Amino acid sequence: MDESKPIIGVSACLLGEACRHDGDDADRPAVRRACAGHTVVPVCPEVLGGMGTPRPPVHFLTGDGATALAVESGIVDDSGVERTEAMIAGARIALQRILDAGASRVILKERSPSCGVRCVHHADQVVPGIGVFAALLRQHDVQIMSDEEVG
Repeated sequence: MDESKPIIGVSACLLGEACRHDGDDADRPAVRRACAGHTVVPVCPEVLGGMGTPRPPVHFLTGDGATALAVESGIVDDSGVERTEAMIAGARIALQRILDAGASRVILKERSPSCGVRCVHHADQVVPGIGVFAALLRQHDVQIMSDEEVG
């Protein structure tokens, strides 16, 4: 890692990694431009949590990532399989990678159950809330930013 460059974490899907639930990416040229001149630490908490790619999409039953971390809500996939433990485990692994790298800022994929900064999925709608990984980063005072905020 080039220690002369600032370090930034990024949702791996935004950098063209095919790690989304559908096996695709969410490549964002604006995010790539925002990363220029930085050492980039790509992470996908859902893959790190052992959920694989492709995988059934997941959503919150109630609440969001902050309530899931507080064991006040749960996360299931579209087949009804409980995924809260895997989501939290992956978020913790991703957090450790970000902290170990020394990143003070992370660009996250909006609406993701892991990475949403302002909104996340419930069963049949997008609602205001924060993803599990985003909530964990915030708890550790790491600056988070939605990919939709990147110009």
